[in-house]
Amino acid sequence: MTNRTIVQSMSVLVVMCLTAPQPRAQADMTVSNSTLTVSGSGVVNLCGRTMQFTPTAQLSETGGGRITGGRLTTTRPLVNPTLLNVAGFGLTISSWANLGQTTVIRGHTGQLVNGNPGILRYFQVTPTNNSGLNADLVFRYHQAELNGIPESDLRLYYSTNGSTWTQRAGSLDVVANTFKVSGLSSFSYWTAASKGTDIQHFVDVPPSSPYFSFVEKIFAVSITAGCASSLFCPAATVTRAQMAIFLLKAKHGSSYTPPAATGIFSDVPPGYWARAWIEQLANEGITSGCGPGLYCPENVVTRAQMAVFLLKTKYGSAYSPAPYNPPVFLDVPVGHWARAFVEQLAAQGITAGCGPGIYCPDNPVTREQMAVFLTKAFGY
Repeated sequence: MTNRTIVQSMSVLVVMCLTAPQPRAQADMTVSNSTLTVSGSGVVNLCGRTMQFTPTAQLSETGGGRITGGRLTTTRPLVNPTLLNVAGFGLTISSWANLGQTTVIRGHTGQLVNGNPGILRYFQVTPTNNSGLNADLVFRYHQAELNGIPESDLRLYYSTNGSTWTQRAGSLDVVANTFKVSGLSSFSYWTAASKGTDIQHFVDVPPSSPYFSFVEKIFAVSITAGCASSLFCPAATVTRAQMAIFLLKAKHGSSYTPPAATGIFSDVPPGYWARAWIEQLANEGITSGCGPGLYCPENVVTRAQMAVFLLKTKYGSAYSPAPYNPPVFLDVPVGHWARAFVEQLAAQGITAGCGPGIYCPDNPVTREQMAVFLTKAFGY
C-alpha cells in the first residue's frame, strides 16, 4: 500500500490560497489504495469539496494534523466489525451483525441541534443492514472543532433525517476527545453539541435529581410516557409485566408492537394489558416465567433478576457471561444464581451497585433505577 504524506506544504493534492493560512482543495478528489497522512500542524481545508476514499484507502491524522471543510466519504463492506475505525475517519464501529455495504460520511459544518450550536464535525452512517444491530460506536472529534463549546457541556446527538436531533447517553472522554455509546439498534446521523437548557417533563423528577438525565432520555426515545400526566413515579417498583414492555421497547424501538398472544402463561389471561409483551419476552428466550406455566406478572423485579433480563435482552437468550474471581460484590458471593450476570453488569459500567462493595440483589428495582439500567445498557 502506498503511503501518501501531507505536511504543511501539501503540494501534491492542494494549492495555497492567498486568502487563507491553510492549504485548500481545488476540486473533488479520490484517494485510491493508499494512506493519506496529515501530520504535525498540517491542516487541509477542502473548501466545501468532497474527498472520496476507495474501499482500501485510509486516512491518518496524527500529531494534531487534520482535514477540515467539505466532506470525507467512503463506501465499503463492514462484516461484523470489531473496533473498526472506518477509513480512519474517526468513527469506530463494533457490531455483532453484518452491516453489508456501508457508506460513512464525515462533514465539517456545525449542525444546529435543537437551537443549540454543534461542533464542526458530524458523521452520517448508512449500512445496507440497518436494524436490530446491537452495535457500539466511538465518535472522535478534534479539539479545534469545538466551535466555542465548553467540553463539559458537550452531549452526543443522533438524527434520522439530519434536521431533528435526539440526545443519546454517551461516555465522554475529554482527554481522548471521544464519545462512546453502546446498544445501538441502527445507525444514522451523529454529532456533538451543547447540552443547552435542561427541559423537565416530570414534576416528580426535577433537574436536581441524580436520575433526571436518565429519566429524560428514556422519555425522549418514547420508552416511557410516565405513570400519569406529568408524573414518572420514580420510587415506585417495577413489576414483571412492566419490565416486559420496558425491555422490548429498548431492544426493538419505541414503535415496536409484539405479535398477538397465544396463551403461554395461565396467570396472564386474555385481556391482560401486557399479555402480548410478556409472551414475546418468553418467545425470545429472555424469560421462562416464574414456575411451570406461570409468569407472576404483578411480582416486583429484583435487582438480581434485572441483571439477567437486561443482558439477555441486549445479547440474546444464549448469552452466558463468566463470573469474576474474586467476587465483585460482597452480597453476591460464589454460588449465587445470578452472580455472573450481576458482575457483568458492573463490568460494563451499567451499575456500580447500591453501596460500597454491595449490589443488594434481592431489593426491588424502582422506576428511576430502571431508567438508569436501560440508558446505560442500550446507550440512550
